[in-house]
Amino acid sequence: MRSRPNLTLPGDITIDRVIIRGGRAPGVVDALGTVFRAGEVVLSAGSYGSPAILMRSGVGPAEDLRALGIDVEADLPVGRRLQNHPFFHSFALTPDLQTLTSAFAAQPWLASSEAQAGELGRDIVATHLPDGSFSPTGGAIVLAAAVTRPESHGSARLASRDPYYAPVINNNCPATARDRGRILEAVRLVRRLAGTAPLTGALAAELVPGDAVRTDDELEAAIAAGIATYGHPTSTAPTGGPSDEWAVSRTSRPPSRTASPWPPATGRRYGP
Repeated sequence: MRSRPNLTLPGDITIDRVIIRGGRAPGVVDALGTVFRAGEVVLSAGSYGSPAILMRSGVGPAEDLRALGIDVEADLPVGRRLQNHPFFHSFALTPDLQTLTSAFAAQPWLASSEAQAGELGRDIVATHLPDGSFSPTGGAIVLAAAVTRPESHGSARLASRDPYYAPVINNNCPATARDRGRILEAVRLVRRLAGTAPLTGALAAELVPGDAVRTDDELEAAIAAGIATYGHPTSTAPTGGPSDEWAVSRTSRPPSRTASPWPPATGRRYGP
């Protein structure tokens, strides 16, 4: 691909912002001030990088942008609909399984007690971790519970106008009563599974939250304090129709089956 005469792939470049003229994007500017002009700009910097670039470009929550001295091009909820999969639990392997080095994984999908018909909103992940340095037995396994269709929304916000500053990430999960109930229910199920054969012969101890945590109140507090995520961030700059309150890039009507999904060659339009 790099040998194609019509393609240039520069490396080690940090994009600061998108140039916006009359609601369209004719190019981008990097952190050193170099301007890259184009007939079309495709912003694809991930769930953290894309909203950060948009906000530095003046596309985002107006109050937040003005607080950082950024001129507002479009007051839109960029970074305000972050979602991720909450994830919790791990166990120590017994000493006689420390020679287990091959990776393996099992992942059953389950319905919670509150699930609607056909909804599988939780899963249990069993994955061997060869590096057990944090385990008292020298080996560990992830036997974790996760909510795969969370309701909770977090945020990605600018810490600074400086493009070399990472955005401030708040996963904010589990933030709803339903999400908290589903992860608690899933963790209880993981514990029941850990107490059944053949797992009882492989697991030496519960590492997180630990055997001392027993009651639901204690377990809820431990989950709130130690919740992790899969690292599957999404929806910080979603596309939607004109009535979608979360949409960052809005279209007046859905594209036809034959129409090109890309914006016109003059550049991409942000906002309604």
